[in-house]
Amino acid sequence: MEQLEQDPTVVDVFVAPPRYVLATRRRGGAMSSIGVGALPNRWGTSAINLDKARQKPGFTDAGSVVVGIIDSGLDPKHPDLVGTGVSYTPRTARSRDRSGHGTHVTGILAAVPSQPSGMAGVCNPVLKVYQSLDPYSPTVYYRSLRDALETCDVVNLSLGGPHDPVEEQIIAAYAENTVVVAAMGNEYEDGNEPSYPAAIKGVIAVGAVDEQLRRGQFSNTGPHIALCAPGVRVWSTVPSYKATLAAQVLYDTWDGTSMAAPFVTGVVALLLAKDPTLVPSQIRGRLKSRHCFGQTSFSEEFGEGIIDAEATLR
Repeated sequence: MEQLEQDPTVVDVFVAPPRYVLATRRRGGAMSSIGVGALPNRWGTSAINLDKARQKPGFTDAGSVVVGIIDSGLDPKHPDLVGTGVSYTPRTARSRDRSGHGTHVTGILAAVPSQPSGMAGVCNPVLKVYQSLDPYSPTVYYRSLRDALETCDVVNLSLGGPHDPVEEQIIAAYAENTVVVAAMGNEYEDGNEPSYPAAIKGVIAVGAVDEQLRRGQFSNTGPHIALCAPGVRVWSTVPSYKATLAAQVLYDTWDGTSMAAPFVTGVVALLLAKDPTLVPSQIRGRLKSRHCFGQTSFSEEFGEGIIDAEATLR
């Protein structure tokens, strides 16, 4: 590093920091807590008023919007993710989602239930899923991030870690054309240090709340938070094979700001489908919310409040 720092042709020298998934599974899972034929607790879509939004005249799904998910990959054989318009990077096509994180995030955003008790995502966009985590490779991540920002309308980053100058440079280069949504981080009880890319200027940073609209105990806070979304006891898809973070196959219930971010990403996609002329600098101001528990105005816990799909699309 010292030798490279003396080289006039080298712009910057640093050790690339890691990027982590921002989710944890809940012991016992979801399916063990519901009876045969019973519907799972999909409280998240109700909490963001998505059901009300879908009932409004003129509702337009996000089939014309391209959403990038940079994560641990995807299980394309999951019954609720088959035929969702997913495309893959070459690496994703050859690999399994070993942790299950990418499959869980993708389900929240875009799953189409294969049966009444299946997972229903926020919207049904064109998806590009990139496998850049588990194991983490800075080179693969940088290339995936650049490709997603060049080719997608919205990019979901349910990941975080220390400040990375290359990550910031790449996001800044495309900030005028592509919306970036990122998880706030799960380190509140471990120092609450800012998590990146959520803390990068222009990124829509999302915190997590529970069913009572209280902040998830793990959810980071800070002045850069935009708003929050369901991130505690969130039920979604996991791989049809054993994954390291999943207590079972097909469906599981997890906590994390990783789970909150795709709720907001989905609403952004719906908003862009309704008005394709919107640019990233306009999007944040168009995202409507309602106050969380004890909230009366913007706060570093909740931002503007929990995302409200019906109000945003109205």
